Amino acid sequence: MDRLNLLNNCFIFFEQNKGGYHWISSCFCNPWFNVLLNIKDHQTPDSIPETLEAIEKDDFIHGWLMFDPQHGFLGKEKMDSTMIQYCDSYVWLLNMASTYMACAAEKTLNDLDFHMHYHLQKERVNNWKHQFGKENEPWHTTINADTTENDKLPEWFVWVAKWFLSGLNGPFGTVDKIPNLISSNFIRTKKKRKKSKVTFQHIGDNLLPNMDCTFFQQMDGHNCRVHCVLFMVDLVLSQVDQTWHLKEEQKGYLPYQIVLGSSLVDKKLLKKGELQSHLNCLYIQF
Repeated sequence: MDRLNLLNNCFIFFEQNKGGYHWISSCFCNPWFNVLLNIKDHQTPDSIPETLEAIEKDDFIHGWLMFDPQHGFLGKEKMDSTMIQYCDSYVWLLNMASTYMACAAEKTLNDLDFHMHYHLQKERVNNWKHQFGKENEPWHTTINADTTENDKLPEWFVWVAKWFLSGLNGPFGTVDKIPNLISSNFIRTKKKRKKSKVTFQHIGDNLLPNMDCTFFQQMDGHNCRVHCVLFMVDLVLSQVDQTWHLKEEQKGYLPYQIVLGSSLVDKKLLKKGELQSHLNCLYIQF
């Protein structure tokens, strides 16, 4: 489970085709740190593990890199409604990954898997129930006690709704467009009080490159996919031995030690005006 856990990675990339004709790339950097901060935030002061006690929010650079080849890296204020919608879907996916990670830690992942099988493939239960063990009493109880009263919502609907809603608000933020009725009635709050308000998680500002980074931007109408590939390859190669255990020198900007584009070009070796020519040579290799 640890090897395959999505949130253990340093970078998680999302590729999106905007309008069916333009590719954009997004990356969440150091998602594991978000998880640790969330665990610490939801512990009582006397129950915080020693390994988490000293962690502060600015100990590691973490957050979103939003890259649109036509416009470069986008700050949050430059994201249009479509980009915000894409980001919402990414946030939902990461929150769901966090839910599954918590289930694995609590050893309830098999229970979750069983109920999803049961409610989505109930008619084939005899074909797959053996995978979950013949002697598991709670699962037998679920199968034998599956009755729906006329005045209640179907159990499958309640289960799937709760599963979906768990991704709307979590350690990676709150999905932007949540109807108030849903948020006030279904999303769990931090404190268990009848009149407590929903604890929304703020999606942090996007990360932006510093002035030492190489700004590669699409200069035509057809190389967007190439730029997205270059962005992903460069981020991995240029940061493979670079620590992100750093603090922001300027709010929202990567510190000078993190130089995006450094695997593609060393700007110090190029004369003025040669950067675009060098990048064009890279483009034609695709």
